[in-house]
Amino acid sequence: MDLHRAAESFFVWLSTSGYRNHTQKRYRDAIAEFVVYMTDGGARQQNDHAPLALGQITPHHIRSFVAYLHHKQNAKRTIATKLS
Repeated sequence: MDLHRAAESFFVWLSTSGYRNHTQKRYRDAIAEFVVYMTDGGARQQNDHAPLALGQITPHHIRSFVAYLHHKQNAKRTIATKLS
């Protein structure tokens, strides 16, 4: 499953999960930021336009995303929340 479809499936599940609206929004925003980073950001090869599969995400991608968030001056607590 590609990353966009996985995110959309998660968003559908989230809407029926019983989480409060504020919590749902935070999850959606964090996932959306990760998807944008993985598809448009530093995680993609310049000539690679194929959709990224969920199973292709490695610990290196996650560490790179954390570095990106840190570079954007996200607080440690914000980064931890986005990773949860």
